[in-house]
Amino acid sequence: MNRIRSATLSFCAAGALALGTGAASASPDSMEYVGYSPCTLSVRDVLPVTCNVETGLVHWRLQLHRNPNTAAPTTYDLWVEYGQTANNVNGIASGLKKIKREGKWSMTGSGPRATVKLDGLATFTHLGPGLLHPLNADGSLMTGNGGWSFTLTSVNSVEKPVDPADVARANLLPDMSYQITPLASGPTVFGVFEGRTPCQGIAGELRRQVHPGCWKLKWRVTLYQEPGAEKPTTYKAEGSLFGNPMREGKWSYGTGPLGVTYRLEGANGALPIQLLRGDDDVLFFLGQDGKPMMGSADFAYTLNRRAAGKPT
Repeated sequence: MNRIRSATLSFCAAGALALGTGAASASPDSMEYVGYSPCTLSVRDVLPVTCNVETGLVHWRLQLHRNPNTAAPTTYDLWVEYGQTANNVNGIASGLKKIKREGKWSMTGSGPRATVKLDGLATFTHLGPGLLHPLNADGSLMTGNGGWSFTLTSVNSVEKPVDPADVARANLLPDMSYQITPLASGPTVFGVFEGRTPCQGIAGELRRQVHPGCWKLKWRVTLYQEPGAEKPTTYKAEGSLFGNPMREGKWSYGTGPLGVTYRLEGANGALPIQLLRGDDDVLFFLGQDGKPMMGSADFAYTLNRRAAGKPT
C-alpha cells in the first residue's frame, strides 16, 4: 500500500483513573499519565501481562519524577492493571491482575521529538508535556485497534468527564444506530483508520450538536488516493458522530510544526477534521488550533490503521 513518508512522531494519550490502592499521589515535581490499551503482542514484549490478545485490556498509570531543584529526570513508578473486556462493561470486566514496576528514567531531545526511556522497560516519545505514546523495538508507534489506542494523557490535561446522570438519560433515548459501508480495498485506498474517542471535545471542535451524555464515539475514516501517485482524492468519515449520511469530501496533506497533517474538508460550511500523522499506522486528532487533542479517562483522540483481513 502506498503511504506518505515522514519522520515518526511518537506520543500517547489516556485518562485519569486511579489504579488500585497501591498507587501513590504524584508530587508537584512529578508528571502522571494514564490510559487504556489493548493487550497486544507489543505490550507483552515490554510488560509481563498474560491477557488474551483479542479481548485483553491494559490500564496504565505512569508517574515520572524529577529532581525538585534541577528538574532532571529521576525515577518512575508504573502501575498496570490488566484483564478481559466484555460487551457493555466499561474498563476491565474480569480476570483483574496488577503489576508494579519502578526504576530510573531519562529523556533525550526536547519538545515534540523528545524520547522518554524507562530503564529496563519501555520507551515513549511525546508531543509536549500532555501526551505520551509507547514505541515498538523498531521505533514505530504501538498500534491499537478499533476499540483502544496506546495514547497516554497527563492527568492534568484530560477531557472533563461526562456526568453519569447525563449518560443515564442518553441511554434512554431511541437507538441512534448507523450503517457502516463495506470495507474499502484496492489501489485507490490510501488507508482505513478506526478507533474510539471521547465525544464532547471533538463535537465541540467540529460544532456538532450532541447529547450532554455522549461520552464516546466510534470512528472509521477511509482515505482515498490516485492509484500509484500517493495523491489524496476523497475521504469518508463514518461512525456515531455523523450517523446517516456519513461525512464525505476531499482531503489533503501538508507539513506543520508537529509534522505531516491531514486535512479533511467539510461541506456546506462544516469545519475540517484535522489529523496529525504519527507514522504509517497511527493518526491523532488535532483541534482547530492545530494542537493535539487531549483524551478522556477512557479514550484517546487516536485512530489506528485497520489490519488487513480484520473482520468488520
